[in-house]
Amino acid sequence: MSTVARSRPAPDIAIEPIDDESVEEVANLLYDRNRTIRDYTRWKYARDGFRGVIARSDGRAVGCFGIVRRELSGAGPLSVPCGWFADWYVEAGARAKGVGAEMLRDLSRYLPIVFGHPGTPAAQALCAQNGYRPVAFQSRRRLVLRRWDYERRRASRATVAAARVVIGYRKSVAAMSPVGADIPSSSSRATFLHDDSYRAWIAAQPVAAGFSRSVAAWPDQSGPIVYADDVLRTGERRRLVLHAQRSVVRDRDAWRGMARDAAMKGCAYLDCFTTDRSLDHTLARIGAWQLADSAVVVTGLPPEMNSVSLHGWDRENWTYLASEADVG
Repeated sequence: MSTVARSRPAPDIAIEPIDDESVEEVANLLYDRNRTIRDYTRWKYARDGFRGVIARSDGRAVGCFGIVRRELSGAGPLSVPCGWFADWYVEAGARAKGVGAEMLRDLSRYLPIVFGHPGTPAAQALCAQNGYRPVAFQSRRRLVLRRWDYERRRASRATVAAARVVIGYRKSVAAMSPVGADIPSSSSRATFLHDDSYRAWIAAQPVAAGFSRSVAAWPDQSGPIVYADDVLRTGERRRLVLHAQRSVVRDRDAWRGMARDAAMKGCAYLDCFTTDRSLDHTLARIGAWQLADSAVVVTGLPPEMNSVSLHGWDRENWTYLASEADVG
């Protein structure tokens, strides 16, 4: 852990674990923050065990910091409890009192390994000061499937959209070149454990009014690529890749087939997040260009697990469509 001086929360602040009773207070805090629908918060924090922490000032909830519990499997036979932190929030009136930092430290002590995706520079710096480091590799790529539809929704005029279609095509070509040699697969990668119950839990995620979602797999319900097809408030359709089995990581034909399926179902684009260099290389070879993304960080990861395979559904908020705010 870092030796940076630690600020302490104000004496009137108490930090305690989230429990069945305080989940509703967390739901209210997050609704006030950005209109996150309460059913989404209840869904996320309905599981047993440690769910994160809540901060109180004179008994009133003023902040929260959740965690989504998972199990991480390495090269050995045993799995290790871990989590993905989520919903790091402090009310405006309680900020600058060390509340957010203390919640981070408290939450990080409950599990041996904790992942996170801090978005702001301040949050990233605070995580670094408290022993979090970026994972070795991550990438988020977008494959545009219906170029005109995609650009026309993002441009004020048809002429601008037409120009962007050309630019987008060139970006896809640039992603494919130079193709180079295939990146060898890693045989010793830690990965989150998945089963049918986890897929069912993800599929049950509530979404806000104006959105719709369906979770399926390609080429059939037992297929190696699990995805979510969303219809956004704008009417645009997209596909988010949730999970890919090792059998298709290097199979460009499989990804082309899945992309054709998405296009036929009206998706303008598909997005994929991965920490697998081989999959990232495969996506580039079919023309998916890279999106800027803040770093995924982790603390407590042992050296023998330095290579971690994370998929879209492993990443907190990757499937997020739960705000009443106009984010479509």
